[in-house]
Amino acid sequence: MKTQNWMGSDFSYEDLSKGDDIIEQYTHRDAGAGEVNGVKVTVIESTPKENAPVVWGEETLKIADDHIVHEHEFFDQAGVLVKRLITKEVKEIGGKRYPTILRMESLEKPGEWTEFHTTNAQFGIAISPSLFTQSNLSNPRARSECARCARPCPG
Repeated sequence: MKTQNWMGSDFSYEDLSKGDDIIEQYTHRDAGAGEVNGVKVTVIESTPKENAPVVWGEETLKIADDHIVHEHEFFDQAGVLVKRLITKEVKEIGGKRYPTILRMESLEKPGEWTEFHTTNAQFGIAISPSLFTQSNLSNPRARSECARCARPCPG
């Protein structure tokens, strides 16, 4: 189910929920330097470890010195490029450099893509530990503290 498209977009549920799977499930190789839209990047080729529960036969990431991924390519088991995530814009947002426009292109459907535009972000904000309790996640209206400011909230 995680490989299905998210809300009809070119992003899958797996793309949106990925944590550190690529670090743990893949072997990585520094494939040298490159460039994406005028930005110098380090190219990392990642191949799945034997018996890793992953979909892709290879993933290639192009990462700038500021740790922003400028391109992420996804190859099937036969080595065919299937889709590509491209950082179209990086801006100062929420006090740090951040990718504000991300485009996922489906190479199986040329000319189709989905873009995420981020216009505002906050980093390092205090979040009440009670926000992620099983009780609060099951019944968020019953919570006693506001998720944004960790203060009592009338609901």
